[in-house]
Amino acid sequence: MKWLSIYKVIMLFLPLVVSVPAYIFDGIENKVVDKNHLGDRRAEVLSAYNMGVSLVEVLFLFASAYVSGLGISACFTVVGVLMILLAGVYVVLK
Repeated sequence: MKWLSIYKVIMLFLPLVVSVPAYIFDGIENKVVDKNHLGDRRAEVLSAYNMGVSLVEVLFLFASAYVSGLGISACFTVVGVLMILLAGVYVVLK
């Protein structure tokens, strides 16, 4: 029963925690639009950005469903390879 209460607390606070970065990114998006002098086309730029985000999200969901269908060892392998690649990119760019 103790675990159920912990899960309920997590379920209550997780949406709040996830929404905070969304507000931060919204502010950054608006600053980028202003910096590029696209204020008169703000709605178009932000709409195109959100369409791109939605496309990436759909592709990510399809890929994660495919990887999870392969099994748990494949999931860990894919995550490990991605971590190694990201570390390599970080080292190269630094």
